[in-house]
Amino acid sequence: MEILQLKYFVALAHKEHLTNTAKEMMVTPSAIRISISRLETELGCKLFDHIGRNIFLNEYGKAYLPYAEEVLSNLENGLAHIKELLGQKDTILTLAVSRPQVWQGPIQAFHVVHPEIIINQISYDPVSPTHDMIPQDIDLLITSPDSFSDSKWDSAHLFNDKILLAVPPQHRFFERTSIDLREAKDEHFVDSTLDSFSARCYEMCREAGFEMQTPIKCDYTLRPKIMESENMLCFVTYHGTFTGYYSNAHFLKITNPSDLRVQNIYWRKELRQSKAAQLARDFFIEYYKEFEVKL
Repeated sequence: MEILQLKYFVALAHKEHLTNTAKEMMVTPSAIRISISRLETELGCKLFDHIGRNIFLNEYGKAYLPYAEEVLSNLENGLAHIKELLGQKDTILTLAVSRPQVWQGPIQAFHVVHPEIIINQISYDPVSPTHDMIPQDIDLLITSPDSFSDSKWDSAHLFNDKILLAVPPQHRFFERTSIDLREAKDEHFVDSTLDSFSARCYEMCREAGFEMQTPIKCDYTLRPKIMESENMLCFVTYHGTFTGYYSNAHFLKITNPSDLRVQNIYWRKELRQSKAAQLARDFFIEYYKEFEVKL
């Protein structure tokens, strides 16, 4: 039995799609197929069922998966431990967040305190249509528990945030301080590509009795400019108002339906955390102790 066979098996078990698994592992589909076939021969049973072109993990595969994952996890932990014993201090942190612009402040603050740590910040949102599996090299993930739940990950609460309505200067709502969202049923909204925050905003509008009209969808950094030039509205979290992108906007408290946006920080249970990841996790938790927003 080879380690590569286990890696291919675990990857295919999560995706249940041969072509996509091959792309992720940067090999040909036939290499995956041959490796799995050899593993099945050694085990004496099939691990996947094939229905047409579809692949499904069968009862034997489901039974074997946690053992294969544990072997790979132990190997990674062992490698990390050996590096520590050899004095090879791990100074690389891979941090995944849904909207990088919103987390610019705390990441910069962490870098000031720990300049020796190399930060690899990537964009990842659990509900995005382009994301179907969390990359294996992520040390920490910051997202809302509304969109992410996995028993293999531990978590800690960062803060409660509230969703506000951003209004451009020329809009009829600009002088307001609060709004019942039902009053905005005929308005146009500028939205970003579907992610967990965007999905929640659509839900809020449905709770208010209407479908959010979004004639323009664009990058998060472009939303304030489009909002102002087209006299549209957009949703933003209180945390997001500190990014500097919304300097000309006015923010209204939404009284109905009011909503609280929770943010947690996650790390894998089974993996040995690097010193960089431990420092970053503790730093972010401490950083947001004074931020907590309550309705």
